[in-house]
Amino acid sequence: MDTGVYCWHNLKTGKRYVGSAARSFRYRNKNHLSELRRGRSPCTYLQHAWNKYGEQAFYFCILERCLPEECLAREQYWIDYYRSAESRYGYNCSSVAGSVLGCRWKRKTPKPPVSDETRCKLSVAGTGRKHTEIEKNKIAASMLGKLTGRVLTEEHKSKISWLGREHTEETKAKMSASHRGKVFSEATRLKMSESAKLRREREKIERSVEERELVPNFIA
Repeated sequence: MDTGVYCWHNLKTGKRYVGSAARSFRYRNKNHLSELRRGRSPCTYLQHAWNKYGEQAFYFCILERCLPEECLAREQYWIDYYRSAESRYGYNCSSVAGSVLGCRWKRKTPKPPVSDETRCKLSVAGTGRKHTEIEKNKIAASMLGKLTGRVLTEEHKSKISWLGREHTEETKAKMSASHRGKVFSEATRLKMSESAKLRREREKIERSVEERELVPNFIA
């Protein structure tokens, strides 16, 4: 049986850190050594003592062998027995077996900024990609959860509105170049035609309204 309860014993101070190995003693010992040697152990007290006294001052020993499902209960027994959660006697951060209270975890480092070259590669890789129905539903559900109950300010509405927006000549040239030589499907052509008809009708109505406003009203 390679599972049970172990402890790291400081031979210079007599203090102990009690833990349990539900997978194997070999794996837990290897994991502890890797974290302690790199200074990244989540057990702050044990790491500080390791840095102060050195690796040669610590001894890994097995306290009890038991089944994996019994490890936490037996770990709690040995924590209480050695009083290893008290700073005078041990290095356990918590007095409750299996609890992460008091443990220190490595902070996530911020991601480096994405270069223009990487953005270009991502754009090329995603060109022509079509989402499956499952992906579309996930995206829609995600966006719905973010937008539900959201109240937009008048300033925000004016920024995202296209009404009355005029494109610069540079933007117009880019839009024209991006559509040059592009082949549209019959359905897309029909939609574009309907949209153009609606736009012409709207412009016609707007012109007629302006002309009526310019004509003076004569009173007989």
